[in-house]
Amino acid sequence: DCDGAVDQGLGTTTCGVGACTNTVNNCVGGVPQTCTPGTPAADDGTCDGIDDDCDGAVDEDYVSVGTSCGIGACAATGSTSCVSGAVVDSCVPGTPSLEVCSDSIDNNCDGSVDEGCPASQWDPTIQTASYPNFASAPASALHPLARTRAKDSLRLMFAGGR
Repeated sequence: DCDGAVDQGLGTTTCGVGACTNTVNNCVGGVPQTCTPGTPAADDGTCDGIDDDCDGAVDEDYVSVGTSCGIGACAATGSTSCVSGAVVDSCVPGTPSLEVCSDSIDNNCDGSVDEGCPASQWDPTIQTASYPNFASAPASALHPLARTRAKDSLRLMFAGGR
């Protein structure tokens, strides 16, 4: 009854929501207590799993940001989101592949472009000096784009239309 005598069993009172939740003993030293919620934050954009602005919704003001990951052909973009109080990045780098000579792309995503390729596969000055008559050039010496063309197209491109 909160009359100053032993006040057992009067319990506690909880008020407020989220970060504003407050719990007080119902009686302290014979004086009835009033429960007052805490002060809410201006917004709830911290992605901490707590309802900082005390409106009953958790992390609803979190602002997603764009992200990037991976290098070369594996480069990708994504964005952040707030999931159960943790920032999650949706960016997933692409899968590396074998290096493709002379495409000027880092296919294997190691930070180097066209590494490990013989010079004759992509240097047109070497091709011209080594094989002035392209019709007699072995396929390995031709530019990869030329190698992918049909046999007749190769004759037209490198044998002067014959």
